[in-house]
Amino acid sequence: MLDMMEIAWNDVLSNLIQTGLTASAAALVLLLLRRVMKKRYPARAVCIVWAILAIRLLIPVQLTLPDAPLQVTPRTTYLSNVMLDAAAIEQAELPVYEQAGAVTTQHWVTNGEVQALREAAGGPGAFSVFDLGQVLCVLWIIGAVAFAVWQWHSYRSFVCVLKNSSHPAGRDTLRRVFEEQKQSLGIRRDIPLRVTPAADCPLLAGFIKPALYLPDEALSAGEAGFIFRHELTHYKRGDLWLKLLLTAARSVHWFNPLVHLLARFAQEDIELACDDAVVRGMDVDARCAYGETILRSAAAQAKRRALVSCFTGDKQTLMRRFEGIFDTRTKKRGAALIVAAALLVGTLGCAVSVGESEPSAVSETALEGNVYTNATYGYTLTLPDCFADRAYANAWEYGSVTFGLPDALPGYTDDPTDGGVVMTLQVEATAYLRELFGEDWQAEYMIPCKELVERDGLTWYLAFASDVQYDPANPEITAAYTEMYQAAQAMDGSALSFEGQTGDQRENERALLLRALARVYAAQNDSTAELIRDEVTIQPEVADNAALVVIRFFVPAGDYFFTMVERVWYDRTDTTTPSRTETLVNTSDGVRSLEAFRYAFPLEQGFPVFDEAGLESLSEMAAEPASLENPDLSTPEACAEYVLHFVGGEWTRRTGSEDDSEMGLTYRWDDGEMTIRMQRVQLSESSPVLWLPFSYDGAQPQYPPYLLVLARMMDYYPYRSTVELLQALDMGWADGAYAEAIFAELDQRWQQDADAVEAAVAGTGVQTVWAQHKAANPDIFGARFSDSEIEAACQAVRDYAGAHGFSVENLHYDVSHDFSFSQDIMQSGVLQDNVQNDGLTIDNVITVIGDAQFDDDAWREQAEGWSFTLYRGADGKWVLEDGAYGY
Repeated sequence: MLDMMEIAWNDVLSNLIQTGLTASAAALVLLLLRRVMKKRYPARAVCIVWAILAIRLLIPVQLTLPDAPLQVTPRTTYLSNVMLDAAAIEQAELPVYEQAGAVTTQHWVTNGEVQALREAAGGPGAFSVFDLGQVLCVLWIIGAVAFAVWQWHSYRSFVCVLKNSSHPAGRDTLRRVFEEQKQSLGIRRDIPLRVTPAADCPLLAGFIKPALYLPDEALSAGEAGFIFRHELTHYKRGDLWLKLLLTAARSVHWFNPLVHLLARFAQEDIELACDDAVVRGMDVDARCAYGETILRSAAAQAKRRALVSCFTGDKQTLMRRFEGIFDTRTKKRGAALIVAAALLVGTLGCAVSVGESEPSAVSETALEGNVYTNATYGYTLTLPDCFADRAYANAWEYGSVTFGLPDALPGYTDDPTDGGVVMTLQVEATAYLRELFGEDWQAEYMIPCKELVERDGLTWYLAFASDVQYDPANPEITAAYTEMYQAAQAMDGSALSFEGQTGDQRENERALLLRALARVYAAQNDSTAELIRDEVTIQPEVADNAALVVIRFFVPAGDYFFTMVERVWYDRTDTTTPSRTETLVNTSDGVRSLEAFRYAFPLEQGFPVFDEAGLESLSEMAAEPASLENPDLSTPEACAEYVLHFVGGEWTRRTGSEDDSEMGLTYRWDDGEMTIRMQRVQLSESSPVLWLPFSYDGAQPQYPPYLLVLARMMDYYPYRSTVELLQALDMGWADGAYAEAIFAELDQRWQQDADAVEAAVAGTGVQTVWAQHKAANPDIFGARFSDSEIEAACQAVRDYAGAHGFSVENLHYDVSHDFSFSQDIMQSGVLQDNVQNDGLTIDNVITVIGDAQFDDDAWREQAEGWSFTLYRGADGKWVLEDGAYGY
């Protein structure tokens, strides 16, 4: 029972850390992008994003992958008074130390290591345990309960004061305006309108029995209309419940300042969304009157409260609310934002795992009975009989394989090998393991492991799963997994055989060793402030017991790249230190031969690519006269020589001209020649032309990379051709603020020469996006339909409603939604057959929106209301089909 309690405490702590860590990371990203979101999306959509985060914070379950890229394993258990012999400690696969003549082990361990030590010792009596995780969990519970009680007591005390000091509103005008606003919002519930001096501003309070409280009755009919509509909109949308959700998240994560910051901004956005709903459709004068009403109420407000809906707010909130009230820009519906936020939360959750876990493999390989054979390295692994016909094998890139029980986590994913990991056969350079973990490296290794074979400098060993990889609630799965795990722990070196290994497989094994040793050598070239290690490629040379190490460096001070190529020899395999090294190429000293070129620019790396800052720096250098300090970048050949450090040869021919976007240049050395593909880059009309290399003969074809770099340089959009701008949109290189800047540039060009822009758009993949953009900006491009056509469509909807037993009001044409709504219902709605397939285009389809009432349903007035999509019939009149409308 005690063991289970300790496991539960650690699971709670791990889940709490993972949930708070990933949700906070997502919240931080969204908070940094908050200004951009508010410009592009309605505040209501932003509120839904905060609600998603709050819900995730309240789900204390790790929704992560078994092989999460970031694995955090807290060691929260402290061992003391360890009175065990070395054999018992080794059986638990923990390191053995001698201290003051006695045998002990490491002090801070994981919960899994404690369980292993207890099994080896036959009980807990041979050592003492202090569980820091349990202490932290108790502190968390105390803090969470205290915070929740404090919040609830503050709220209940305030509500009691409101109720005890209030009386029903007496002015007939206020009661009449209140009922009118309730009716217009479709609210039938009896919500008391009360007056109390305890309210320093109009507010809505009460979850089960809500009431609207006023500080006094000195309101004009106009002010009352604004205030009542604002507070009743809060009720209609359930904003008090959203605030309760945020408060619950704050209670659970009381120690996390980001959660409190999230809740603060969420409450601000709740008010912005409510303001947006109230002022929708108002002219400037009405918006000014609404803002003045908020100001007058704000003058009397004394305190912000978490679980009630106040009509005003603090100074910073008021400033942002006024910005929103007078913001009449067309915004997107927000579905994309909500989906993106959900994906961000889910992705971060899957990428981080807290607790003990074992990474899983990357590709599946079938087992033959209980024998696994690796064709690359020529080894076979004979597994216990219980693995036969029910285990899976997932092969890694360099010889290692993960084995496990398929479908061990039913319903987790569609992949039967997600979970159920029993062990992994891994291979590493023996010298590396010993230098990193010590001679007794198995005891110091991160997770339980067992050496199988050490041969020719490589160690093949089993690393066992250290966390729960199966569904413990399923007895059949538990029994099968337990049997496999226990049998795997009994395996020894006799299970691994290299009998029948061919010469090629032997060479592959040797290459594996050389790669592992050279990887350690390359890692010693760490980045510094003056020198950044950009990319590393390792090429084993088995015949010479050597490896080529190709490291590309970036020098920030000079905005240039250089490559260091070294050959490292390993005559001995008992050390990671090379027997000798030789520098073959240092491109900062020049690439003087075709052989040096092939060394310096292997196919895996290709050519270096300058970023935005690098292009600007090169452009500035090219604008200056060439000198000893300043390179010559005046010709394509000179640019290539600077970037690639070519010397000792000559340029022999060009393919293409300086007017083209691409060019081929051939350079010849004494030992051969190479043709380089160059891309033309010019930042502005006054900037010099740069020619930069992006590929060469024999390399894998790739798209000119500077098209992507230029697509992220907004300052130079006026100098890009229309085709280039459209290409950036079509390829997805420019999104968010970049896309907005491109559309702004295209708008100006359209006003100067509409035909030229439309001709450039025709036949590209951005025709739909361009049409949506035009529809959403009638002040630039004009409305899709005349006022008479819009009114005819609205009347057709009224006639249809009358004939089908429901009523509509507030019908209007919303240019920001018409195009996308019409397109959606043409492509996948009821109009797909009788409109799209009959040859009609979107120019013959219109969508209007409004409020609809069906039978006893309440009136709905949300961001889009009810949408009604009509098409132009053969007689030229608008037709509304059954089902071509919806909420």
